Amino acid sequence: MTGHDAVTELDEVLGAGVDRLRRAAEARGQVLPVGPTVTTVALVALHRDARLRAGLPEITPALAREILTGTLPTFAAPPRDDVAVCPRVLKALAEEQHDARLLSAKKLAKLHAAIDEATGPYERALFAPDRPTWERFYARLMRDEGVEVADEVTVRAWLARYRERPLADRKTAFLAATADAAEIEPMGTATARHARAVIVGQLSETVRSGLEQAVRTFYLPHLYGDDGEHESAIARIQDWVDRLIDGVTAAGLSTFLREEFRDLAPSDDLLLRPIVWELREKREDYGGCLPPVLDLAPLAPRLPVAEVDGGGVPGPAATAALIRSAPLLSAAAGLARWVDERGGVSAAEFARHHREASARLGVSESVVERVAEFASAVSMLRVREDRVAAGEAWQLWREGDADDLLHLAAMSYGAIRTMAVGLAEDGHGPHGDQDGDPPADGPGGDDPEPDESEWDESEVNDLESGDRESDDLESDELELGDPELGEADVSLLFELFGGQGTVSVARRAAASLDWRIRRAREPIPPIPLAAADGPDTALALAMRAPDPLDSKAYALPSDGELDRLIGLDEPLGADERAELTRQAHVTALVADRMAGLGMVRRAGDTVVLSRLGELVIGHLAGQAGWDVPRLSEVASTEPALMVRWLGSWPAWARVSGLLLWAGARDHERRWRDLFTASAASPGRYQPVFELLGIDNSRWARERITAGRRYEAPLDELLPSPLPDAEAERSLRDALRAAVADPTIGAYALAAWRSRGGHEALDPPPRARAILLRDRLVSLEIGAFWSLLISDASPESDGPRGPGEPGEPGGETDDPLGRAVVAAFDEEAEGWPGGGGELLRTLRELPGTPLSLLAGALATIARRRPHAVAQAAGQAAEPAPRAQNAPGRPRPPAGGRVPSRRDVARRRELANKSAKRKGRG
Repeated sequence: MTGHDAVTELDEVLGAGVDRLRRAAEARGQVLPVGPTVTTVALVALHRDARLRAGLPEITPALAREILTGTLPTFAAPPRDDVAVCPRVLKALAEEQHDARLLSAKKLAKLHAAIDEATGPYERALFAPDRPTWERFYARLMRDEGVEVADEVTVRAWLARYRERPLADRKTAFLAATADAAEIEPMGTATARHARAVIVGQLSETVRSGLEQAVRTFYLPHLYGDDGEHESAIARIQDWVDRLIDGVTAAGLSTFLREEFRDLAPSDDLLLRPIVWELREKREDYGGCLPPVLDLAPLAPRLPVAEVDGGGVPGPAATAALIRSAPLLSAAAGLARWVDERGGVSAAEFARHHREASARLGVSESVVERVAEFASAVSMLRVREDRVAAGEAWQLWREGDADDLLHLAAMSYGAIRTMAVGLAEDGHGPHGDQDGDPPADGPGGDDPEPDESEWDESEVNDLESGDRESDDLESDELELGDPELGEADVSLLFELFGGQGTVSVARRAAASLDWRIRRAREPIPPIPLAAADGPDTALALAMRAPDPLDSKAYALPSDGELDRLIGLDEPLGADERAELTRQAHVTALVADRMAGLGMVRRAGDTVVLSRLGELVIGHLAGQAGWDVPRLSEVASTEPALMVRWLGSWPAWARVSGLLLWAGARDHERRWRDLFTASAASPGRYQPVFELLGIDNSRWARERITAGRRYEAPLDELLPSPLPDAEAERSLRDALRAAVADPTIGAYALAAWRSRGGHEALDPPPRARAILLRDRLVSLEIGAFWSLLISDASPESDGPRGPGEPGEPGGETDDPLGRAVVAAFDEEAEGWPGGGGELLRTLRELPGTPLSLLAGALATIARRRPHAVAQAAGQAAEPAPRAQNAPGRPRPPAGGRVPSRRDVARRRELANKSAKRKGRG
């Protein structure tokens, strides 16, 4: 088939061919409705393996099973009293082939049997909640309510009424058709509804794309012909797909859900999907668990920041109140309310309303325009052609519960991110739009007269074309595009979680530039409650245009404060200041946007996480598969899970969480269970003992830089002793009992002695070897830290590699080598069998990273007696191959290593030869 022949033949199959099939079936006493018949025959004809014979597609048993158990039940919604109409059409096709002498009676019987066999699963799939599309959901709902689905006008009127139904009724109907009760209960109705809506939307898009691709295959020669009908052919493809879907659902439904009522059938959660993917990528790096930061913060020795929001876990009513108080969402809801009260308005009338809204909100009209863009992005407003109406999010705002509103806040966060390019393109520098600051003389300010043409969010100017110059900032440094802004917000949120809810903009900007932060532990002044901005100021700052020259929006702290926050060797030069200023403005803009949503608060250089920000990021992290425990869950969790959480939380949250967990029940039992769980979790016991002061990394840095002490910050260690004398006694008893453990015994002994234990105790040799192994690995890693330390010391040239003894830079000048040998000698002195036996034990430990130990073992082999050096050399090499282990063939001299294909070919030839010789 080529050119118009493809179009004509498809039309004939679904036109004259279907008519002939229906008449033949009627003659046999069967009634085939037009819609299901067209759809079923089309699915057969459009299949890649189908053949057209005698004007109709040929049906086979495999093809019948694939259609009935494939995509058809995902979008078909036949009447409940005639659910087998599509299988009946397939049987009619088979009868037509038999009548045309294209199918024998025996093959006809097999085909009927295959259709009957697939009909049962097909009928069950029609009502299964796990694979519905939006078309099937609405068509089934209309049929159950007695709507005349064959009338397009009636279908449209029903969709319009459904859009106005109470949110609770819509939620109940949707979940009843698309989710099991067991799935809803643990998540709650709102969360389950949003999760299922994403799945239904994705499946709907997949089904439609598959149908479009199948129809396009018929039209492909026509699409790329020279007849100039490309656009009309694409439109015809859409029409055919709509016709196929409508045939088994309702008249006009596919077109309505694709155009006028597309808000009722979202195809995918485009606002949240990028954030969820980013969080999934970060999940492994951060251990997959976020601490309840504002709940744990008051328990830590640092200055609590939860007082900014009053502390405590908010209930549903408090959560809803937090979201409804967000300045940006409130402003968007105000625009939606004004539109909804008028039943929708024209775009021109809505644009004229901007001046009134700016006076009511106390911001400039350009800010109102950006609020309107945000309202459209988050579906608070629905813009279609030249009409503006209230959207789906407006109903969530009015009628939604706390979970609905939390999902709306998360979508708003996603909408703010997607608007990054628009915000960057909207600024014109010092001589352009300066709406980032609150207007001094009322809402009008010095802004130019607004354009009262139709509201069009595409009418923005390009920042790159702006005529901006500065002594410090070149024009190419002003391109604040989407990648920078999109990545900065997630990084900012994670630093807020790691920094106990408080972040310095300048410090965050310096870290983004990969500057070395020497003062990362310096505290950041909290924001007092009285410093919170009003809604108009927060809204203006949130929707301001990016302007790195606007010192009123953000200004770097003084050099003295920068030195305290970052650590400067010398005052910043002009280029460094320009670079830091530009990056800090990006970070401040991101923080201000999030402040507009109520997720954070910013005052000058300080950003503080709010309760709502913690709830939103927890909601998103939960969708990405993170553990997001509440405070009560921390107190009641199992020991093994607590050990995993302690390995992923920041140090201050580990201390607070562990104190909360250990004090929730019997002290001694909890400490014993914790140490048992840590011993059973390879690689997870070290964070537990770091809280008790046994930190191998700090130990290694002290050994490499002799004479320099590294004291752990107090908020990274459990208090010694604990404030509760009974709790301290329980901890010591549990540590003393853990000394006998073959994995953590040496760690437990060191921690026990650090807390005042003096009794002579001996951990098992295996536990001592594990501690030595971990310390040798830390020494190798600590060499990197020695480079940084020597770089900061003008009198030192840094660590030198091992050379000849007695020469500058030789073995006597190698701090890493000295530390390795000293650690080994200390443990080998009392080891049964001496140093050689110790090295053999190290080699036999499960999970020993020989790649990291190779350097340390080589140093020991070079500096110790022959027997020890020989054992060290053996331990540094890979384990010998088993005698019967299969090996790769050795290549001939000068030849290449045989590939797997060579080996397989030779084996096949050898087998053939053996068979020929009678040995097969």
